[in-house]
Amino acid sequence: MAEQIGYYWKNQLAAQQGRYSSAKIYALLSKQARERIRSDEAYWNTLSNGKWNRAIGYSHPYGGNQGVVMLTDDRYASVTSPAEGVGANAEGQKTPGGGTLRFNSASPADERSFDVFTRNANAQEWVAEADVPWLTLSARSGTTATEHRVTVTVDWARLKESATGTIRIHNAAGGAKTGDPVATFTVNADKAPTTDAETAVMKPGGHIETNGYVAVEAEHFAENVPGADGSEWRRVEGLAQRGDVMKAFPETAARVDAGFAELAERTSGTVAELAERTSGTVASTAKLKYRVNFSSTGVFTGTYYRVPTLNEGRADDGTPRTAQTAIGLDGNAPVLLAGCSTTACGDAWAQNVMRQIEPLTFTVDVAKPGWHDLVVYRSDAAIAFDRIVIETRAGAVGDGLVGPVESPNTIAPGGGQQATVAPLPAAVADFRVLPEVTVPVGETLGVDGIDDAVTAASDNETAVSAAQANGTVTLTGNRVGIAEITITTATGSAVLTATVAKPTGERLGAYQEQAGLVVIDPSDALERSAYATMVDSNDGTHTWTLVRNGLRAVPVADASAKANWLANNATQAQALLDAGPAEHVNGSAAAGSPPRLEFTIDVTTGGTYYLFVNSSNPNQDADSYHVAVDGQWRYHSSKGTSETGIETWYGSTSVSAAALALAPGRHTIALWDREAGFTANQIALTTDATPDLTGFQTPSERGQPRP
Repeated sequence: MAEQIGYYWKNQLAAQQGRYSSAKIYALLSKQARERIRSDEAYWNTLSNGKWNRAIGYSHPYGGNQGVVMLTDDRYASVTSPAEGVGANAEGQKTPGGGTLRFNSASPADERSFDVFTRNANAQEWVAEADVPWLTLSARSGTTATEHRVTVTVDWARLKESATGTIRIHNAAGGAKTGDPVATFTVNADKAPTTDAETAVMKPGGHIETNGYVAVEAEHFAENVPGADGSEWRRVEGLAQRGDVMKAFPETAARVDAGFAELAERTSGTVAELAERTSGTVASTAKLKYRVNFSSTGVFTGTYYRVPTLNEGRADDGTPRTAQTAIGLDGNAPVLLAGCSTTACGDAWAQNVMRQIEPLTFTVDVAKPGWHDLVVYRSDAAIAFDRIVIETRAGAVGDGLVGPVESPNTIAPGGGQQATVAPLPAAVADFRVLPEVTVPVGETLGVDGIDDAVTAASDNETAVSAAQANGTVTLTGNRVGIAEITITTATGSAVLTATVAKPTGERLGAYQEQAGLVVIDPSDALERSAYATMVDSNDGTHTWTLVRNGLRAVPVADASAKANWLANNATQAQALLDAGPAEHVNGSAAAGSPPRLEFTIDVTTGGTYYLFVNSSNPNQDADSYHVAVDGQWRYHSSKGTSETGIETWYGSTSVSAAALALAPGRHTIALWDREAGFTANQIALTTDATPDLTGFQTPSERGQPRP
């Protein structure tokens, strides 16, 4: 499951950054992990007479959480606009081309990295240059068909004081750089203080601020002070994200109330002053002290990584439960921290449980550099936390799930964690993207450049099937659509996109009704003929494109960027058709007239027909359409709930106008896009108001085109 989700997010970021081949390999690795889960699930489903059936892959009540659902193929992203050459991205940066790599001599073995990646399907040469001698790069040139990770280190023996360097990445040809840099990274190397006697020697149990933050693991405290009230902090192994946590005991200890309640109303004062005013409860509770050397001064934001527990919410009698603790610097009044349930955080609680951490933020005011005591106070019983991170330079911590490595210290073995560079998965280096191919329906062709294939698979057998024999791969077109073909070879893996098209030169006429049924493949509109055609929006913004097994109106709308064409009656519908390119009519979010699909049918059996659409709509703001017959608007789809199932049949038979009276003869059936993103895979017109439609139906025969 971790591989499925982790590679999925890598796929999303790679596509966003323009990593063409990387987006494909991370999608593939995620899908392969998903299939292993399904294989395991198929086995588990047989155990104990099906007791564990659907233990994995169920629909979680918090459906947006990718951590608990099986990912479908439509979730994966790709680079839609390949570009020439390579790009490069520094670690911790979401936008390629720039960024800063930071080092500190207090942690001399730290490593940083940047990735060089191809922006199209071809292998690309590159060159990396550093402008200072104290920077070491694990590679200074290469050729990559996906991405190459370069490790950066600092030779501290060549530095007497803090310094700044620059790394530049170029495209290359024949080993020589070409053109301007595609990326420029700044490298800051900060020498830890050596003249101040207080900072020259690490205090026992001390942590040092480096690289713009202080991070301490909960169990790496300088002093554990038991409370006079009998409370104490104990280490608990193997809990939360990073291994061990500190937890307040006993679990039934009385809550420290008075002093901490007053803290919420005070912005100044010392713990001693508060203790005097509150009968000593604040001073008598258990404490953990962390000695931290700050080189920066100011008011900084910190994050307390609390472990979500069930000792909050409400007791059986309705009494509110809190999950409070407090944190402060030196002897100043600490900041009161309350659990998520207490602060009415809604769904965030469920998300925190899934990731095993509830991040609670606080601020500290560091008035002067040097050593300070960061103190955690127990308030409620059974509070547990994993670590504390204080950011002293904006953006230094980043937005990773578990945060940065621990700061240099004298507690953890080896002086704390070292920042190391994770290698890329071996599958990434051995991956390649093959040129796209087009296969006519009913024909078979071989894949060039492959002679050592071990397996070949299509992710859309409806459109195209793949076969491997004697090291070669052949593709057969089955239905107009798009498929991704995955090939494993003796040395790695490869993917290519196969588009299935209708045979060239084929001229077909109107769709023929038989026994009260007409079935239309919307992709026929790619013909742009008199019998099957598509119309773009007249403002030039939206069109139809082939996706998997159907046509989609693009670009896709969503809740943050709606694009719709609204009409609730024939008059409003006519206004839509008549709208100028810049006009927004009927309160529509989109301008102009909508993109449309139009098909001509021949009806022999007159009567009342109902229209059903097999769709694969991307979201609930991109799943509706208008229906028009013989140029007259009849209704818009209205199922009452979202129509976002993958290749699922929907019909609006509850709408009275959905009963379409069709006399024998020729008619035009049209779907107007109502929300951009609507995706039509197949259309069925039937006299049955409740047909049992599953999967794709056999398309209706088509007559000969009229001269």
